[in-house]
Amino acid sequence: FPQKTMIRAFFAAVVAALTLLWYNPTGTGKLTMFESFVPDMPSVYEYPWFVALGIMGGMLGALFVHWNIKISAGRAEGTDFRKRVPIVAEVAAIAVLTAVTSFPSTYTREMSPVTIRALFHSCEDATSSRPFSPDMMGLCAGSEPMLSMSLVSSLIVAAALRFLQMTITFG
Repeated sequence: FPQKTMIRAFFAAVVAALTLLWYNPTGTGKLTMFESFVPDMPSVYEYPWFVALGIMGGMLGALFVHWNIKISAGRAEGTDFRKRVPIVAEVAAIAVLTAVTSFPSTYTREMSPVTIRALFHSCEDATSSRPFSPDMMGLCAGSEPMLSMSLVSSLIVAAALRFLQMTITFG
């Protein structure tokens, strides 16, 4: 991007952040809906995992952009697809497909903020006596995190499904 565009994007981001800080849409006084509190610094042995997560995130992002561009080009004005399929029918088909594929899994049935909150909250929050304890969606066994192959496979399937849904929907 040209430097002029980058400066404008930076200015827009600053204005957006200050507006959110002033407006306080979540009522928490924070800029984000989700937060993760970790009292201890990461161990040196955890850094390779952070690097691997960054590499995997970059690869998934590149894959998403690649397929999103392909799908957008295939659905653009003047293409055979656009001539055969009206926009209303396409939107209805995407909505039905998303609903039908999202319903079977607990992690895709809920709205994304509910699932993200459950993934980022500590299991101790679920067992607290606070009036608004988060629903942990089966991720905890009491105050301890649950770890099983069925849970991990369910989360991987849910992530892959959401990835496909976003690629098709945004494209």
